[in-house]
Order: sequence, then structure tokens, then C-alpha cells
Amino acid sequence: MDEKIIKVQFHVPVDGRQEYYFTSFAAIYEHFTAQQIGCALRTLWASTLPKATTQCVVSRHPVIRKAQNKK
Repeated sequence: MDEKIIKVQFHVPVDGRQEYYFTSFAAIYEHFTAQQIGCALRTLWASTLPKATTQCVVSRHPVIRKAQNKK
């Protein structure tokens, strides 16, 4: 399964951090407002990533997991 993580990197720290990681676009907007991100949720859905706004850069990255040895 191809799992991805969404990284939001702010140009200026928010709550003391510049990087935040999410599993969905909707989760970003549970934590931040559209004004903090610099665009609305529907804009992220319609855009190609990475998406740079005046506030941050939103990008998608693969998650690499260790294979399980099931018996």
C-alpha cells in the first residue's frame, strides 16, 4: 500500500514550530484556519503538490515502513 504523509512547512514558526505532519488535507484544517494556511481546503484538493502559499508550503511524502514477518 502506498501511504503518504502531508507536510505543512510554515515560512514563520506557528506555535513555536515550522513543520507539521498530517494524514489528510481535512486534518490540516482541523488544526489550522484557511487564513493560517493561505488557501482553502478545496484549493488544496484542486492543486498539484507541492503547493506554495504566502504562509507555507504543503507537500506530500511517502511513508516507508518496515515489512512485517507474519507467521
